[in-house]
Amino acid sequence: MIKGVVFDFDGTLTELRLDFERMRHEILKTLSRYVPVDRLNGKKSLYIIEMIHALAEGCDPETARAI
Repeated sequence: MIKGVVFDFDGTLTELRLDFERMRHEILKTLSRYVPVDRLNGKKSLYIIEMIHALAEGCDPETARAI
């Protein structure tokens, strides 16, 4: 039985093998299909999930659902 799960995304407990930069690039590429690129530029400093929510808030309901 699993009693707990540890997520170590800063690499202190185990070697980090996720390519966050590539993931971010792919997410931005996908988002650019729904929102103008200039709206993405101002959001790049946010965490991805915060950026997605911020971008969806400024869109019509159908586009927000797609995002």
